[in-house]
Amino acid sequence: MVWIAAVWSLAFLVLGVVVPLGAIVQEGTIHLSLDQFFDPVVLAVVRATLKQVLWSTFFSGAFGLLLGLWVAKGLSRGTHSRLISIFSLPMVIPTIVAALGWLIWIGNSGLISRMGIHLDLAYRFEAVILAHSFYNIPWVALAVVQARRLVPRADLDALQTLGARRWNLFVHGVWPQIRWAWATACAQVMGFCSVSFALVLMLGGGPPVQTLETEIFSRIRAGGVDWSGALACAFWELGLTLLPWALVLFFQSRAKYRASQNSPEWAPLRSSASFVPSVTLGQGLVFGLGLFFLLPYFSIYFVSWNLVPSLMSNPEVLKALKLSFALAVWSSSLTIFTAVMVLIFLFHSKMSVRFRSQMGFLFGLPSGVSVIVLGLGVWFAYGRWIDPFEGSPAAMILLQVTLFFPLALRALWSVASSSNQRTMDAAKSLGASLVRAWLEVEWSRWRGPLIVAFGSVFGAVLGEVGAVSLFASEKWVSLPGLISQSMQHYRFDEAQILSGILLTTSLLVSLGAMEFGKSLGGAVSE
Repeated sequence: MVWIAAVWSLAFLVLGVVVPLGAIVQEGTIHLSLDQFFDPVVLAVVRATLKQVLWSTFFSGAFGLLLGLWVAKGLSRGTHSRLISIFSLPMVIPTIVAALGWLIWIGNSGLISRMGIHLDLAYRFEAVILAHSFYNIPWVALAVVQARRLVPRADLDALQTLGARRWNLFVHGVWPQIRWAWATACAQVMGFCSVSFALVLMLGGGPPVQTLETEIFSRIRAGGVDWSGALACAFWELGLTLLPWALVLFFQSRAKYRASQNSPEWAPLRSSASFVPSVTLGQGLVFGLGLFFLLPYFSIYFVSWNLVPSLMSNPEVLKALKLSFALAVWSSSLTIFTAVMVLIFLFHSKMSVRFRSQMGFLFGLPSGVSVIVLGLGVWFAYGRWIDPFEGSPAAMILLQVTLFFPLALRALWSVASSSNQRTMDAAKSLGASLVRAWLEVEWSRWRGPLIVAFGSVFGAVLGEVGAVSLFASEKWVSLPGLISQSMQHYRFDEAQILSGILLTTSLLVSLGAMEFGKSLGGAVSE
């Protein structure tokens, strides 16, 4: 079994990551000159991408830190875990739904304009930065709260006994415990903003706002094909996206906090006059804030649903729905299977801890590569078998598995690392087969995390835009692709209804799987 897992794991790493990236390097070495690499148009897009990434990360990090500290201050330990999970909900929202939601609010004829407030934000950098910040502030706040709850009460009590004021309590007692969690979250936000595709494409308008991700797409899918320009942008994009990935690894290695189940008693930082009058009111305020960050996306439901019957009888819509669900099932199943194979290879083969860490680093490589760049590599590497202009569900599945594999690996890592090998060996020594021993000893620990991971990946794949756009055709159009087409043809009611279907399905599958997985028990990651 370990050998099968090793072969599958290494084949995935080589075929899904190394070969496509190698193809980009090879094509760039052959066809890309230094003048093309430093072309003024390409450099302008690089500067625009950096501007978008840095401002989005700054606002997300700053407001996320303040929000996380405020929430941690207002809640007791007992009410924290369930209530604060509302801040993770924006991560379930498909980005194309988020983009449409923001257009409904800030578009030239959007809800805010109808109120007489003319912000003039649509199709500008400010709109992209606003959407990215709103999307990521809850994520940073969640990381801060989770780290803040691990600050030992004894440390804060000791500082207060020595006469430390509130600022000194924060600087010497709280900040050293949360800084690496906050920095890791900011690095992850930087990575997300670097590879953001749908939000930039729809809120930026293609041009006038263009980042490296949308520039690569436009050079190979919009009009004529410019391979040299796409390659130049791909090299710049690789450098930009690998930086946040390296920062995440660095910050995680420096983190000094422990897992929540091993944490000391949680000590909310309060003055003698509490910031929130009571726990009940504090919970209400936190819940209201969580809903506030979801408000722009649920505006898509304000549409005439009388169109649903005729829309759902449209063969084009039914075909897109069928393709999206087929992609979700295949991609999610292969993603979970690959993650399990990798974990078996890492934890059950006879390798040193150091070598396991190095292999884990390699398997985390997809986190530092954008799906558009990887798709360009797939285009070059497998072009003799895949015709991108004819559409390729196989290429979509390969890219989606590679894209969401780190998510599944993270969700299952803790349960794999705490395997009860002694009990397994005892069961086998008593005559149980390997399968029977695993079902009796390990299955109860694995089933919950597997369901949570599958639901999370399934919901994410349903709303994935980059891979399905890069390898789409008239024959192969997914639900997100159909939403994008509806918007391009100014069929906004149709786009809203389809987005409502996509959002509802993603939420039901992701949250349903999370609750069901938790009810089954096991090492379900929060």
